[in-house]
Amino acid sequence: MIDMLSNAYNDNFDVAVLVAGDGDYIPLISEIKRLGKVIYLVFFLEKAYGMNPDLLLSSDQNFEVGKSFLEAWKTA
Repeated sequence: MIDMLSNAYNDNFDVAVLVAGDGDYIPLISEIKRLGKVIYLVFFLEKAYGMNPDLLLSSDQNFEVGKSFLEAWKTA
């Protein structure tokens, strides 16, 4: 989290990709967006992974990683 925020302040990126599901990231996303950056959220929707619905609303764009990805990952 600290790296993402410090790199946003240093203007080292325009777009960030966060792979997370925890609502604790909402303040981080809010601050990075306040700096004019775009946040893409990649997440697992399965309840076992604890996706926070408010986190979905805080990002600019969301991408669900589904069961097919998990199956492919297990066989790789």
